[in-house]
Amino acid sequence: MEQFCTVIVLVLLDMVFISAVSGIVCMSDARCRNMMNVAPDEEAYCQFNFFGVGCCHARKRPVHWTEWSQWGHCSVTCGSGTSTSTRTCTGSGSCSGSSLKTKTCQAYPYHCPVDGYLRDWSDWSTCSQTCGYGLMTRSRTCVPPQYGGAPCSQNNKDYRQCLLRQCPVDGYFTDWSKWSTCSQTCGTGLMTRSRACAPPLYGGAPCSQNNQETQRCYLTHCPVDGYFTGWSKWSTCSQTCGTGLMTRSRACAPPLYGGAPCSQNNQETQHCYLTHCPVDGYFTGWSKWSTCSQTCGTGLMTRSRACAPPLYGGAPCSQNNQETQRCYLTHCPVDGYFTGWSKWSTCSQTCGTGLMTRSRACAPPLYGGAPCSQNNQETQRCYLTHCPVDGYLTGWSKWSTCSQTCGTGLMTRSRACAPPLYGGAPCSQNNQETQRCYLTHCPVDGYLRDWSNWSTCSQTCGTGLMTRSRACVPPLYGGAPCSQNNQETQRCYLTHCPVDGYLRDWSNWSTCSQTCGTGTMTRSRACVPPLYGGTPCSQNNQETQRCFLTYCPVDGYFENWSDWNSCSQTCGSGFMMRTRACVPPQYGGAPCSQNDRETQECLLKHCPGLACPEYETDSISGRNQTCLSEEVCMLQTNPTNITCAERQDCIRQKNMPKSEIKCCEDKQCVEDLILLFTVK
Repeated sequence: MEQFCTVIVLVLLDMVFISAVSGIVCMSDARCRNMMNVAPDEEAYCQFNFFGVGCCHARKRPVHWTEWSQWGHCSVTCGSGTSTSTRTCTGSGSCSGSSLKTKTCQAYPYHCPVDGYLRDWSDWSTCSQTCGYGLMTRSRTCVPPQYGGAPCSQNNKDYRQCLLRQCPVDGYFTDWSKWSTCSQTCGTGLMTRSRACAPPLYGGAPCSQNNQETQRCYLTHCPVDGYFTGWSKWSTCSQTCGTGLMTRSRACAPPLYGGAPCSQNNQETQHCYLTHCPVDGYFTGWSKWSTCSQTCGTGLMTRSRACAPPLYGGAPCSQNNQETQRCYLTHCPVDGYFTGWSKWSTCSQTCGTGLMTRSRACAPPLYGGAPCSQNNQETQRCYLTHCPVDGYLTGWSKWSTCSQTCGTGLMTRSRACAPPLYGGAPCSQNNQETQRCYLTHCPVDGYLRDWSNWSTCSQTCGTGLMTRSRACVPPLYGGAPCSQNNQETQRCYLTHCPVDGYLRDWSNWSTCSQTCGTGTMTRSRACVPPLYGGTPCSQNNQETQRCFLTYCPVDGYFENWSDWNSCSQTCGSGFMMRTRACVPPQYGGAPCSQNDRETQECLLKHCPGLACPEYETDSISGRNQTCLSEEVCMLQTNPTNITCAERQDCIRQKNMPKSEIKCCEDKQCVEDLILLFTVK
């Protein structure tokens, strides 16, 4: 592909430099250059025009590979991996072959650590409880680690709460109350105690035993005063109703237990009662005031009281059983309103039709009320007087139809009198004539006679009904029958009916007695007392039920320790370990805070002596020595050394940075490690 190059150059023309544009066409394998910018060794590859603009070809360089680099580090730190070497292509072209080669390498240790891992969870177990809250468990096994891999670190057991159903809770009695005081201060009496029954829950059995006990009590002998022997018959009562007096006489027997001797006369007077005296009805206490009938402004609130009915023919309550008083909660919005209209103005005309006006003022609204929305001015027509115009009669009209369609009626004819105006004289002759007319008999409607007396009330108490009736005289000549009721009913009230006590709605449940786990909450309802001899409330006025807001925190805890594992060494000093699993906390409980593994030293037997052989290379030096039975042969690089060492030194040195420690307990191990270090 060709390209056209343009370059701005300076040209000397008539001793003056001016700028000009020079162009040249270059092939695709060349590029445009200005001769001023080309190095001397590159000019042989360029062709320039008169203005020093040319096309330059790239200088050809020989193509070849560089030497292979050293083998890189093994791609893994354990087991089998790969190592690579690279080379670079130089020159003006491309090289044949690959720039990368790879070989297999073996890292030490030969086996990579394989961590232990947990298998899948088992199914959840059945709930530990058939009712109420229990636990379900599941477990998973740990595939053990290999080649020094890490053991399983997660829990191999899992727990969760389960609830199949609520357990039945039988009704139960609370503790007995204290015994009441003896009903008698001396001699034999009775005392009682009681207990309440908490209702059953979830299908439990109700209380089946008595909730009240009674037993006899005896404080001391009662003094027996001297007493009179047989009385004479009582005299007649001094009163014909209510309480009166009657007397009798007797002889005195001696006293017992410190009783008083006969100190009274041998005559006794006692109250007597032949029949009840009339007891007037009376009012009970006032109820609480009702809520105000208005939410703003002045309203009414009421209270009432019940009237205990009279007894034995007494008079009923005669005062009011209800009171009303005013109440005021807050201001009501008061809309703007108009005051009274002013008087009408005088008529705009002295005669005939004119206009007169009146106005009214608007009182401003209060407490958010609406302003006045109607007109504050009115106008109406007015008429003061007529101009005198005398009245005059027109011609007679035709006779009207008879005023009655039956019986005797009247028919009329008239002539109009144009009325006088403005004080004119009225018509002086008759403007109407009347004469009798008769078409047929008139129908006579049926009519009702006087009412009978009222019947007796249909109810003996409360509101009932009583009726009365009247007879209908039949119609004549096609008259209408009686259309009004021939019977009337009205309410009647003889006395109050008994009103049983009743329970109001339940209150809201109380807060739970426990903030977590299972507690109790209660609710109650008030009993409206009976009226006029009604029965009191017989059902419970309080209920209790269990409640559960949230689970209580359950702290994590450790299971039992596992058995100690085998010693890490078959001879000499080693270590053995045991572990325990932590059951995880639930519902915000604290996690396990102690160690979940323990390590202790173990010594099975002393190891036989091991020679650290003499070995001398550029990288490793050592001396021929025989280690003690409790020592091992330790090979170390950075710095390099072979020596006998205590076993714990091997463990400690492994934690030092930039060092590599290997320990052996047999000759073959030492030779293998020396070979490995030499290769490195």
